[in-house]
Amino acid sequence: MKTINILIILSFLCVSSSICHALDNKRDNMSLESIASNNEIDKYYAEVRTIKRETANNIIEIKIFKIRDENNSLIFDRCPYYFAEVSTSKIKKYQALGRYLNEEPVLFLENPENILCLNFESRGTGSGNRGYYLFSLEKDTLIQNIGVIGRIGKRAGEKTVFYNWNNIFEITKYFSHASSPGIMEYYKIQKAKLVKDTESKYYEAEIEKLQKEIGAYPKEKLVEYKNPEDLLLNKIIRKYLCFRFIDKEKEGWEVLKKDLHFYNDTYFSMDGDFTKDKQIEISKIEADLRRQIDEYDKNNK
Repeated sequence: MKTINILIILSFLCVSSSICHALDNKRDNMSLESIASNNEIDKYYAEVRTIKRETANNIIEIKIFKIRDENNSLIFDRCPYYFAEVSTSKIKKYQALGRYLNEEPVLFLENPENILCLNFESRGTGSGNRGYYLFSLEKDTLIQNIGVIGRIGKRAGEKTVFYNWNNIFEITKYFSHASSPGIMEYYKIQKAKLVKDTESKYYEAEIEKLQKEIGAYPKEKLVEYKNPEDLLLNKIIRKYLCFRFIDKEKEGWEVLKKDLHFYNDTYFSMDGDFTKDKQIEISKIEADLRRQIDEYDKNNK
């Protein structure tokens, strides 16, 4: 009897091991690309929306799919909850989207070029958890991937603008997430390419404005914390980010190091209520910021 029980247990373990091995293999082999290439989209996904648009003498069709079994993370942890199938009579592309579907997941823009914008949304608090994948709808670059942008807005005169929120210092020991320094980074689209809008006078004006505010900052008494942008270190870092965006990183870094000597040549006095240590060695702040900048650049090559 004891022998039979042992055999039953061993048999169960073998079967369990085989099942787990099969599931593990399936998970390792699963991807949106493999599902599409094996014609298994309808097996794992359900179509939730179809949008058609005529442009560049072509009919563009966008189908939005949602995963059928959204609780089966073992199989689908490498697959998107939503994805878009973008196709014409000759071209078909797949684009993974976020965890949630926006009310208007698809936008069409005609200025400055014909552009398809696919919204992705993960509902996180970080600046990179939402945005748009951009595709060209011009005749010579049809469904060519332009890039990713965080936000799309309007300026005076109904001009479309594309911009990201700089997130280098979104998580740092000197600021809370809500008070972290950042700037709007504006982009423009030229011939199906997303390029920095460094010709704008916005950044030069912002550098001049911040320089005046830093120069007028009181040295005798710290400013009462009211707004994150009131913090002296916040102003110093934002000025550096403006230099950086217009391709003057080295100049901006030297200016930042100089600004850190605002109070004296040894310590920087912290305002705000996030850090308990109000007197921090300048060399320590400088090293921490440089490390974070270099790490960001390394991860975003």
